[in-house]
Amino acid sequence: MQKNEKLQALKVQGQTTKRLLAVAIEEIHISIRHVQQLESLYMALRELTHGKLSHHLVDVDQLQDSIRLLSSTLEQKNLNTQLLYTTTDYYYFHADVTGASYNHPGGQALFFFIKAPTTLKHLAMPLKIWKANYFSLKYPDRQQFLLC
Repeated sequence: MQKNEKLQALKVQGQTTKRLLAVAIEEIHISIRHVQQLESLYMALRELTHGKLSHHLVDVDQLQDSIRLLSSTLEQKNLNTQLLYTTTDYYYFHADVTGASYNHPGGQALFFFIKAPTTLKHLAMPLKIWKANYFSLKYPDRQQFLLC
């Protein structure tokens, strides 16, 4: 009888240990996610201090929707202008972020001010660029001269 009770107690203790381990592992996973989120926020703020937009702050789909909205607004207002760059790559890697603003009392909204160059529609056509190639010519007295 005592052996049976001891076995039951060990069984209950083993199940309790397994439950505690499961809870501990779950808490560790949650902590790892929080550390990753903090690292993403740190990277985003570091890029922001260098005047660049981060995909950690603005999702690709959200940025693409904003670009489409701005393009359609320019078209609807009939300003005869269009965005010079309509890809997200430009705004993530090349565009300058000139400021950011956080509005807390009215809600949680973070605004970014990004330079989005526009151009007149008739100027948006690609221009032909010519390249001059230099090559050397030898004269009879063996001097080299460049000709373009």
